[in-house]
Amino acid sequence: MKTAGIAAVAMIVVGSIGLSAATPRKADPLNDKCPLKGEAIDKGKTSEVKVAFCCANCKGKFDRDPVASLGKVDKLPNEKCPLSGKALGDATSTVTIAFCCGDCKEKFDNEPARYLGKVKAK
Repeated sequence: MKTAGIAAVAMIVVGSIGLSAATPRKADPLNDKCPLKGEAIDKGKTSEVKVAFCCANCKGKFDRDPVASLGKVDKLPNEKCPLSGKALGDATSTVTIAFCCGDCKEKFDNEPARYLGKVKAK
């Protein structure tokens, strides 16, 4: 009887670990000031930006300092690697950018490439 109880608890624990691992955690924003107004951000007002690269090497450079490279993205989705200018491969990165208000988020979402160069690191 004890063994059945222990097995049931183990299944619940293992199942909940698998469930939490399957639920992606939203990344923290890169910035603490709104790229449009320069005001403090509201962490509830964010946009995710997915950038594609030619190779894992360029992705790695971007991931080490995404803010330095965001201004090189001329449109989204990007059609060429922002670091090398080469054709895109399978490598991608997603970053989260926060805004002070819904108006700024909406403007960014309508023309993200226009504002990417204005994102400043924390």
